[in-house]
Amino acid sequence: MVAAACDSGAQSGQAGGDLGSGGQGGQGGQGGQGGQGGKGAQAVSADPVRSWSPAEAIEEDHSDEDNHPCVAINATGNAVVAWQRGEQLWARFYDGGRQSFGAALLVSTPSRYDDLQVGIDGQGNAMMVWARDDADDARGVWWSRTTDGGATWSTPGPVALGNFHRVRLAVSAAGNALAAWTDRSADNVTVSVGSCDFLGGHWNEVVNTPLPGTGLGDRNPRVALDGNGRGFLIWEQPAVVNAESSVWTERYDGGWLPGSLAILDSHSGHDAYTPTLALNETGGGTALWLEMWNFVPQLWARRFDGKSWGDPQELATAPLIEWDPPPEVAIDPVGSSVALWSEVSDLAQIPQYYDVHAIRYLAGAASWQAPEMIETDNLVGADLTEYTDPLVGLDGRGNAIATWRKETPSSRIRVSSSRLTAGSATWTPPNGAPLQDDSTHSALAIDLAVSRNGTALAVWSYGPEFDIWASVYR
Repeated sequence: MVAAACDSGAQSGQAGGDLGSGGQGGQGGQGGQGGQGGKGAQAVSADPVRSWSPAEAIEEDHSDEDNHPCVAINATGNAVVAWQRGEQLWARFYDGGRQSFGAALLVSTPSRYDDLQVGIDGQGNAMMVWARDDADDARGVWWSRTTDGGATWSTPGPVALGNFHRVRLAVSAAGNALAAWTDRSADNVTVSVGSCDFLGGHWNEVVNTPLPGTGLGDRNPRVALDGNGRGFLIWEQPAVVNAESSVWTERYDGGWLPGSLAILDSHSGHDAYTPTLALNETGGGTALWLEMWNFVPQLWARRFDGKSWGDPQELATAPLIEWDPPPEVAIDPVGSSVALWSEVSDLAQIPQYYDVHAIRYLAGAASWQAPEMIETDNLVGADLTEYTDPLVGLDGRGNAIATWRKETPSSRIRVSSSRLTAGSATWTPPNGAPLQDDSTHSALAIDLAVSRNGTALAVWSYGPEFDIWASVYR
């Protein structure tokens, strides 16, 4: 499927977000341990009345193509949006208190197409990482940082040099960061995962390159951090060269912990692939991945209680589950989680369309709730040129907000959104509501970030002009 810009920006307002996202085309197609406290749904007081603001263009320079936006948000509702204009990287801050965007600034040039991530810490310091492949001596993962609310960005420099792509970033509330990427040798045969940590105001040496092996594909790495800066790297990799892929994790706590490298799935005989992970402030987490059973994909999950992983649990089985962009998961402060994915439920349906599905885990429960269809009328097709890119985030009260791409009978694709409150069992509105639908433009790449204070920021690129647009839930 066509790559989306940022596939986990929804996590950026939470302690453990992979603060950015991405995807690339390819193979389309138990209860975990209890949460961090409480039984069942968390107690909530009345939410303030919120709604999505009218969509607005935050970048309309037509000198080149503006595309692939990424967004990150912190617990106070301050956010940063970054995007690519041709080979340039631009950024714009959102002030949650004033409910307004600052000026757009050029951060760097050049960059690899569709390989950009952003993150923001609790103090509003933001970071951008991206891949470069314009020249052999500059090829690698690069970064820049701002500590003055986006007024200035540091001179770009390399995190690591090499034939790297699929870069991922996580930034904790405390200000440390993890970056990870797929590492290919010059002859494009040996493929591994590289990673680096940001501590004390600078990037350290690359400290982890696990399990080198042969192959041409991505390792689909993700990183996540909790409120104290502890976290995980998660990725897919064959345990033995040319064998089936497994989902691996490694624990980070100021460095990679000896003996923490482990396979997360318990599947054998077929591939386990496209993992993702969310952590909350206290270190609780939820991991998702897909497994192929006799050519039928299944969605699986495991929960982390801050000390150890619970047992794997199967969440869904469908004839086709969209894997790129992959399923997404969010977690709230007490450990409740919500997962989203898109699937084709009936192969006999001609033509075949993907619809978005969701499932929720309530902290302290023995298992996940039953899956629910968020929509039934998406016209995004089951081929390698279309995708729904479902994204989800949770605020501090356990309310979930989701966005995704939805094709309408007019053949235009809009950004749709729906919400699941902590005390409800139903997503509203049914089938989602458009953030904007002028019957003229189509949303190409989208991202979402949800703050613990209830603010959400959705961004997308609009075609055919390739402008960057945004709407704020406030």
